[in-house]
Amino acid sequence: MSLVKKTTRRAFLKICGMTGFGLSLAPALPAFAAETLVKETRFMMGTVVTLMVVSSEKDRAHEAMNGAFAEMARTANLLDHHVSGSPLSLLNATGKLSGAPDELLQVMNAARAYGAQTRNAFDVTVKPLIDLMRLHANTSGTMRLDSADFSAALRLVDGKGVSIEKDEITLERQGMGITLDGIAKGFVVDRACECLTRQGMRNFLVNAGGDIRAAGLRHAHGREWVVAVEDPAKRFRYPSRVKLTDRAIATSGSYEMYFDGDGRYHHLVNPQTGECPRHAVSVSVMAPSAMEADALATAFSVIPPKAALARIAALPGRECLIICRDGAVFSSTGWA
Repeated sequence: MSLVKKTTRRAFLKICGMTGFGLSLAPALPAFAAETLVKETRFMMGTVVTLMVVSSEKDRAHEAMNGAFAEMARTANLLDHHVSGSPLSLLNATGKLSGAPDELLQVMNAARAYGAQTRNAFDVTVKPLIDLMRLHANTSGTMRLDSADFSAALRLVDGKGVSIEKDEITLERQGMGITLDGIAKGFVVDRACECLTRQGMRNFLVNAGGDIRAAGLRHAHGREWVVAVEDPAKRFRYPSRVKLTDRAIATSGSYEMYFDGDGRYHHLVNPQTGECPRHAVSVSVMAPSAMEADALATAFSVIPPKAALARIAALPGRECLIICRDGAVFSSTGWA
């Protein structure tokens, strides 16, 4: 999803405040005695962003949240290829960027690592394919792609064709393009969390349109943060609820946006085949950081569920939930 231009790319994860769920049996914590939940919501990055902080000092909490929102806006503008004049848009326009900001370098290097980790299921060079589908979009009917155009776009998808040397990024073939839609929002959430932590906040949750990261607890009696994965079929039920403490969760869903009326083409693309997979409609990943959860959810959406579960099993501390088009649900052994 574009960080600015679209309302959502993935299934929303809803904050779940139902009484009793996630309630710890531990005694009340004295440090929380006078603390309350301070909440603020803003529209940014093309979606609804909510910060929740548990604090006894509301003014200090709001000051910390203002700083976090400012950092999110600053970082998002650096990483959005839709923003005119952004470092990423300049890289895509010219094929080369010198003096790249640290944030862009961090995300690009992380994307390379996640690509290797997922056997190239995650690849930020899929932009030419997505641009081709967007150009020929027909949301009310059948979309037809010329085979020659498709093959030409697919040839430009190659993570190994991106060179990073110190602060210089080069796209090695003309026509290549970078989209960070499957990783940048998670990185932005992580930066907000770092900002809140530097301001002395210890118990908080950041929710940027479904990319969520939580720290500490949300209740004086030891209640953990709880989030629920949305039902792709929109039947007002939640396939799973999870407790979230000092970790992140992100969901990648194909059902939120299609380029055609048949539901065949969407924003999730297999970098190796150029095809839009149809087996999974929602993939949720829990990981230590929102950026990693974001990237892995994207990667595991484009490969078969059994392959995704095998790969998540090799990553300690990471968990995965997959909801398939036929209603089947698969989860890793540690998903709870």
